[in-house]
Amino acid sequence: MDLYLMSEMPAFSTTVVILILMSIYGGGAAPWERDRVGKLPGQPAAGELPFSHFSGYVELPAAGTMIPPRHIFYYFIQHDNSSQPAAEARLVVWFSSGLFCSPIGYGGMLEVGPLRVQSDMTLVLNENSWHKEANILFVDLPTGVGFSYSERITAEVISDEQVAKDAVAFLHRWAEKFPQHREAELYLGGEGHGAHHPVRLAAQSMRDKALLPPGMRLRGILLGDPEMDLESTFLGFVEYLSAKGMMSPASRQKVLTTCIFNSTADCGMAMHLEAIALGMEVSAVIEPLCSPSTHPTSKFLWFDPCSVNYLQEYLNLPTVQTALHANHSHRLPGPWKICSKNLRQGQLPPGSDKPNWITDTMRELAETGEKLKIAIYHGDENTRPPVTATRYGLGRVFNLTEPAVFGPWKDSNGEVGGYTSVYLGRKNNVTFSTVRGSGDHSGSYQPVRAMDLFRRFLRDP
Repeated sequence: MDLYLMSEMPAFSTTVVILILMSIYGGGAAPWERDRVGKLPGQPAAGELPFSHFSGYVELPAAGTMIPPRHIFYYFIQHDNSSQPAAEARLVVWFSSGLFCSPIGYGGMLEVGPLRVQSDMTLVLNENSWHKEANILFVDLPTGVGFSYSERITAEVISDEQVAKDAVAFLHRWAEKFPQHREAELYLGGEGHGAHHPVRLAAQSMRDKALLPPGMRLRGILLGDPEMDLESTFLGFVEYLSAKGMMSPASRQKVLTTCIFNSTADCGMAMHLEAIALGMEVSAVIEPLCSPSTHPTSKFLWFDPCSVNYLQEYLNLPTVQTALHANHSHRLPGPWKICSKNLRQGQLPPGSDKPNWITDTMRELAETGEKLKIAIYHGDENTRPPVTATRYGLGRVFNLTEPAVFGPWKDSNGEVGGYTSVYLGRKNNVTFSTVRGSGDHSGSYQPVRAMDLFRRFLRDP
């Protein structure tokens, strides 16, 4: 049977399609079975895990003389919610969780994936894992992040343009390995700088209908704490610190006077001195530092500031890498790190769109193209970037100072989970929701509220 003819077949459940494909491939010889993850070191001892997961590499060939062959690592979790048949058709692809940071590390293992690493290297289930609402695919991009690597030994120079090209090539080759998901309802997601990739890919797919794998239908994009544009990020940062009492009026005036529309050394020094004056981790004003005395307490039961350390230790265990089919050629330049120091940010060619900012592209998605869900969530205690920066950015997208709709949203416990703003576009609206009590990475700080927003994003029309 020609697998490309599946689009002509009547609708089947994923289970039926898998059985058909396994008969074609001769039982266990199906291409995805080679990447199935068996028992992980430290996983809960009581029986099998209540979900199927897969990990491994998708190989991308060289692109001309400048781009060497790349080996892109992925981690895929199939949904396990039998009460939600619609979840079978959904595929959420999480491309990045910040500049040069591993989506599998942050997104998959610290935030919204099904497993959490404890201090003793054991794993516990995450009751608020997003795979309960959809199939979730985490991809270590750009090349050089997490377990992904290229044939080039020297430090990589990365541009958003190349990441977008690699993401498209990856999706096509991954769909060949998992043909049962070839006709998925596709959702793209990312956080921080990583939110740029879903936005750019969505815009490119609207311009080029043949960009995505045949049969995949883009339904929406979900952005967490996105970096919108330089001016919005800067103004929002200063406003937020000032409102929190973390910046004196004199400092606020000096920074604004020195830095508005200006990137001189004086501006850099003013911001540097202000950062020193803060004397704390500015990614979240509620975040304790990692030390033996700050393991989860009654105040921080929802967040362990040492969790990154546990994860890095766990993913560097040889038995874990073997179980995940990772680093099998031992080509990584060093130990696995949550964020890579072997990459440098490049720029797009002259005449291209702004390389690092997405305000103009967001405007394109809202005003033109096909129907698309666009949702943003943002921790109201995050300062990198702060919620005020996203508000400024959305104001620039829609040329508005106020959203069309504003009000509180309730979480699944009946409490105010945050506040939602709706911005109206000619084609697509943008829903912007704050997550009350969350710093950077809401899936770690407020997992229940993050799951509530994710569920609404997928289920609401």
